[in-house]
Amino acid sequence: MSIQVLSAPAELQQEIRKSKFLAHAAPVDHAEAALAFIAQVSDRDATHNCWAYRIGSEYRFNDDGEPAGTAGRPILAAIDGQGLDQVVAVVTQVLVDRDDPALANPTKPIGAHMEEEVAQSLAGKFGWVVKEDAGRGWRRVVGSPKPKRIVELDIIASLVEHGHIVIACGGGGIPVVEDAQGNLEGLEAVIDKDFASALLAHDLNADLFVVSTGVEKVAIHFNQPQQRWLDRITLTEAKRYLEEGHFPKGSMGPKIQAIASFLEPGGERRAIITDPPNLGRALSGATGTHVVPG
Repeated sequence: MSIQVLSAPAELQQEIRKSKFLAHAAPVDHAEAALAFIAQVSDRDATHNCWAYRIGSEYRFNDDGEPAGTAGRPILAAIDGQGLDQVVAVVTQVLVDRDDPALANPTKPIGAHMEEEVAQSLAGKFGWVVKEDAGRGWRRVVGSPKPKRIVELDIIASLVEHGHIVIACGGGGIPVVEDAQGNLEGLEAVIDKDFASALLAHDLNADLFVVSTGVEKVAIHFNQPQQRWLDRITLTEAKRYLEEGHFPKGSMGPKIQAIASFLEPGGERRAIITDPPNLGRALSGATGTHVVPG
């Protein structure tokens, strides 16, 4: 396969449905040069500044607040489609149900905080749903459907079997739906990363599912006088604590639900919740909250 590079900087401007798009491209030979060029051409007044670069085996892309995978990823795909380098990239797409009720009730905030006037103006212009975000300003919100299938599962499984460390389902993965012919279409949504990771762990027949979060252990009666840290609980206990309201929807709730979906098929599976500094100790059994079948 022949490799091509740009000979000089290029620029293209296009207007689509009353929205103006301005594209900049330039030849770069190292990451610092790429980031410097991005900083140089980015427009602070633009709604989004989305970008991507590839230099040998190194690449990055950024959606700048757009739904995951709807901006930076297509840019990277376009770069690769032109044969600008020799590299294989695995991008995780996650199939969801286009009739998922969550899509009709957007709750996941994305993008920057805005003044209400700006948010309402953009909502009218682009058909967004916007909501006030806990006194910090207004943000766009999108639906959060449940993941049904990891599209690249066979590729990921093959990489794992050959001893590779695979990073997949980043940010919940790229949400896609199937059309009548079975073709995949991108969807403006955000998949919960815990649910996507639990599905991947389940489909890979993993023995252990580790949820890395902001606390060393899970607690019931959190931040109350009777608070109690949990070292080891059964799946049944975890579900009971969830029903009793110990794990809120916006924090620990989805993590417990994800673990439940992983453990429910049975077998010798187990799960751990802890924070990054204590991952090693949790794997050895010294800390963390361990959730087991039963």
